[in-house]
Amino acid sequence: LTTENPASSHSVNDTMEPDANSQESKADQQLDAQIQSIMDEQPKLTVAMKNYFSKLLAEGFCEATELQALSRDMLRRLNGWQWLTPPQWGLLHPQGETQTALERIEQITTYKVLHKMREMAVRNNGKPSQLFGRTYVRVILPDIKLQRIQELEESEKDETRRALIKQFWDGFWDEVSSPESLVWVEDFMGALRERHNKRALEAQERAQKQEVQETDSLRSVMSELVDGARRDGYSPANSGTRIETIE
Repeated sequence: LTTENPASSHSVNDTMEPDANSQESKADQQLDAQIQSIMDEQPKLTVAMKNYFSKLLAEGFCEATELQALSRDMLRRLNGWQWLTPPQWGLLHPQGETQTALERIEQITTYKVLHKMREMAVRNNGKPSQLFGRTYVRVILPDIKLQRIQELEESEKDETRRALIKQFWDGFWDEVSSPESLVWVEDFMGALRERHNKRALEAQERAQKQEVQETDSLRSVMSELVDGARRDGYSPANSGTRIETIE
């Protein structure tokens, strides 16, 4: 007959439970941090869309009224998109060939968090475009964009307009994907001025460099002419003409 040592049993439970609790607490903290990070993202989608509108308008992308209609349509679709449940989304978006297991877990977790946050926002009559930023758009825009392009292929007969709308959507996705995008900075106008000043300075430096190169090239040509004349026996003293190198 053998008996269990209560003290020993108690000791094992004491060592296991704190570890489990600690891991659970750490996971909760990471989840809370991710939620907070998403909530803190700036600018929100509505502001980013205004920035995109301003950028395209300045570039002469199309008429202001047409551009406004395109912007409103995209916002409407981003706000009204029916999110799939996380299991459904996971099936339609399998793990990429080069995607690691950890990256896949993070991807699924991000989708779950956004799905829940969006659900709560809509339940409280909130607009996702006013509450969420870049992460939200990065997750769902590819699917919405794909649907929009399919609609265009089926219903839009005007090839020029179809190409314009597609370019608008492709351009916004490029802004979402690019780490250097000005559309997703808080101070859009300030960033625009800074980039303009930087480019102006770079252009000035290039012009100065080119001027120096041209001057050096001219010096070299004149020096070769003088050397050639001397080799041919030409002497300024004899001709009464004075040849000077450019300094």
